[in-house]
Amino acid sequence: MSNESIRLLKQCARVELRSRLTALTALQRDVASKAIVGHLINADLWSRARCVLLYAAFADEPSLAPLAADALARGVVAALPRVEADGRMSFRRVESLDERSWSVDACGVRAPNGEELLIGAFDFIAVPGVGFAADGMRLGRGKGYYDRLLASLPTETTTVGIAFACQIRNRLPIESHDARVRWIATEDGVFKSVLS
Repeated sequence: MSNESIRLLKQCARVELRSRLTALTALQRDVASKAIVGHLINADLWSRARCVLLYAAFADEPSLAPLAADALARGVVAALPRVEADGRMSFRRVESLDERSWSVDACGVRAPNGEELLIGAFDFIAVPGVGFAADGMRLGRGKGYYDRLLASLPTETTTVGIAFACQIRNRLPIESHDARVRWIATEDGVFKSVLS
């Protein structure tokens, strides 16, 4: 199959998955987000982590805000991505949940102002996506930030795709640069990907 055909299939999959997301009410997203966080907090892969990379959720994504609070309370180093003015994604330490310790990044997303951490420091990475498949394949928003991040990780890093159950498909169209996650967390639980 040609790269153009795969890109077209990806566009169709994004449209389908986004329509599933828009069908969720704010209450359904909130309840599901809390369930996802609850499953993760009770998972060994979270409790063993000492340096975690989370993300600031868009309105249609599961919110992981309570995980940052849990990490800070337990003395775990937590960070979030920040898109810098030059377009590079950096990873900034969460030093406080106080609004004054945060600002808006180059993409208009809230991000911490803490020290920059290197990607190799993380032993747990929460990965957002438009959709995931049981084999750990991920369909992102199309800018490639997380594909590049996942490709640069040590193999022992715990990567967890975070999604609502409606975002899980049996299969996704893939290109050679697409990367897999090792785990998937939804409101139904935390699952090891089939091919991890």
